[in-house]
Amino acid sequence: MKMENDGRCSEKTLYEVLGVGETATQQEIKKAYHKLALRLHPDKNKDDEEAKEKFQQLQKVISILGDEEKRAVYDQTGSVDDADLSGDVVDNLRDFFKAMYKKVTEEDIEEFEANYRGSESEKKDLIELYTKFKGKMSRLFCSMLCSNPKLDSHRFKDMIDEAIAAGEVKATKAYKKWAKEISEIKPPTSPRKTRRKAKRSAETDLYALISQRRDARKEKFDTMFSSLVSRYGGNADSEPNEEEFEAAKRKLESQRSSSSSKKKKPRRNLALVASVFYQVICLTDLEADYLNPFETSSRINRLILPEFILQGSLCLLFLITWHWVFFLVALPVTCYHAMLYKERRHLIDVTEVFRGISFEKKLRFTKLGFYIFLFIMVVFRPRLLDFVSSLDDSVVKSASEKAFKSLPDISKAVNELTVLKGVGPATASAVLAAYAPDIAPFMSDEAMEVALGNSKDYSLKRYLLFVTKLQKKSKELKLEGEWGGASDVERALWSCHVRSKSKPAEKSSSEKKRKRKE
Repeated sequence: MKMENDGRCSEKTLYEVLGVGETATQQEIKKAYHKLALRLHPDKNKDDEEAKEKFQQLQKVISILGDEEKRAVYDQTGSVDDADLSGDVVDNLRDFFKAMYKKVTEEDIEEFEANYRGSESEKKDLIELYTKFKGKMSRLFCSMLCSNPKLDSHRFKDMIDEAIAAGEVKATKAYKKWAKEISEIKPPTSPRKTRRKAKRSAETDLYALISQRRDARKEKFDTMFSSLVSRYGGNADSEPNEEEFEAAKRKLESQRSSSSSKKKKPRRNLALVASVFYQVICLTDLEADYLNPFETSSRINRLILPEFILQGSLCLLFLITWHWVFFLVALPVTCYHAMLYKERRHLIDVTEVFRGISFEKKLRFTKLGFYIFLFIMVVFRPRLLDFVSSLDDSVVKSASEKAFKSLPDISKAVNELTVLKGVGPATASAVLAAYAPDIAPFMSDEAMEVALGNSKDYSLKRYLLFVTKLQKKSKELKLEGEWGGASDVERALWSCHVRSKSKPAEKSSSEKKRKRKE
């Protein structure tokens, strides 16, 4: 490639040097440049004296065509001079193009579409693309202007059928299959109206979803906050004295204990009584075996079936009354005893004492230890559960008040609430969001996934990062005059996530089959 002093190419255009067309994309230009650079590099052409000059000219070509602004100036002027490419033309490129071209608005696009649809130009383009893609309509719709498979399929089918009848084109196998599928689908009543309706619904659906979710969350948080205020707050004028407070506390404790005893104690007490009764029988049976196996053998053998039924019933009772630990512990023993009963042997066969005395002792001691362990667990486990599950109202009130006073320090407020049993950062965020929605957003899975990319980490560090991001966005919205607040941003993120999951991209079965074949 040679260039004259005036900066114009004497032999080839810059596009011809790279071997690409004037409509080539940046990716195609860079690809062609890399191929020429590898071929013309001076290190690979040591015998060519002009290799260095050619490579420098290639660098100038890519510096012009690789830059969108310089390329636009070159396309308009044809000049490759650096002064023309870096002067006022580039600085005022936006004004330059605004003066040359009219600004395209949405109304212009709609006007062009209205004039283009049904015109001879559309029919001509349709026939050309049909011939180019050999009747593959999925590829045709990708290249056809102002087309939509859901709205224009029946109209295009009629136009192509007319062209086939006139002998302008031939019906291909792919087109026949597509035409058969389209014939089975009901045509749209008004394509333009459907298009405008779809456009309006796309704009309003998200806003309606955000507003609906916002109102629901606001109502939920207001209810939760009102309950907290009514429980731990109250008016200063009507503050109860110490005696009234203690009386109310005793009343609440008595109501809670009576309600819990009505719900849980009957079934659990039934299981406790049955298990204790069963342990006494088993321990007595073992003691009798050790004291006098000869005299008690006939009595014990008569208890084979009753003892087996009793143990199986107890195992089932553990399952019904939610004693899962006892059920899982007793189940293997019950299965083992069922196997012995099937062989018509006693659970501890006293007739075989003298055949293997050491084995029998080990078996009896194991059984004795198992029943003692089960007895201790049944008696003391409910008391441990009641101790762990108990949470004093005064502790909850104190922790909540400290957390609310710590705001806007989110970290300190969360730490004050997490001292309560069963309360983590996620639960604490819900309480803080109800009290101060502008400061502390709720730690919802959907919003966490959108903002941070992970919704399964409920640590305090992750929540603080989440709060920082949402508070920053809230400040930006307030500066722009939009609605703001960390909880508002969280609700918007939640709504967008739900919308993206609830409306996946819809594709017809015919398009899916066609894509698999292609």
